[in-house]
Amino acid sequence: MARPFAAIVAIVASAALILQLWLIVSGNNIANPDYHPTMLTSIVNFFSYFTILSNIFCALVTGFAALAPRSSWGRFFAEPRVATAIALYIGVTGLIYFFVLRHLWKPVGLQFVADAGLHYVMPPLFFLYWLAVVPKKTLRFPDVLPMLIFPLAYGAYALVRGAITMAVYPAAAWYPYPFLSVPELGYPRTLLNMLGMTILFAIVGLLLIAIDRLAGRAQAR
Repeated sequence: MARPFAAIVAIVASAALILQLWLIVSGNNIANPDYHPTMLTSIVNFFSYFTILSNIFCALVTGFAALAPRSSWGRFFAEPRVATAIALYIGVTGLIYFFVLRHLWKPVGLQFVADAGLHYVMPPLFFLYWLAVVPKKTLRFPDVLPMLIFPLAYGAYALVRGAITMAVYPAAAWYPYPFLSVPELGYPRTLLNMLGMTILFAIVGLLLIAIDRLAGRAQAR
């Protein structure tokens, strides 16, 4: 049942991503109705959200598992360290949205559908896939360190791109999330938020590794 399950997860992720891209490019994203970027800027913005990137990773893991598990990319995404890192990214995406961001806006209609798919459906769905399909008892606690590289790189990218947009057109400075908004928070508070996020990623990553080891022991019995 692994491949049918993977196919279902890949379809859900892909559908939510395509819908969200269409909403952003068409200007129907109600998060900021007064912001009217060009189509190219909208596409770049789309790929500049951690939510989008983590969902893309989920679609890749499950898509290759369903369609081409023996290909080089299929083997890469099936590697437990890679799949666990992506479970970490989508898991933190769901946690941050639920506890921090969901109160900031009220999506309706198709935007609600896309929002729910990306933030509420995919995190637990991919966790179930990771728990049921990805081989267990292959990880060690130090494996959490390389898992932090991508979130740190993303944070650096978000700050650099935000600084560029602020320098070019201050009235339309673009930062993907309010806790990374340098114009509103300043660099000291923003960097402190990034440190807190890094700690959260580390804690959740260690928890996933602990679950991996416990599940592996249970399977061995």
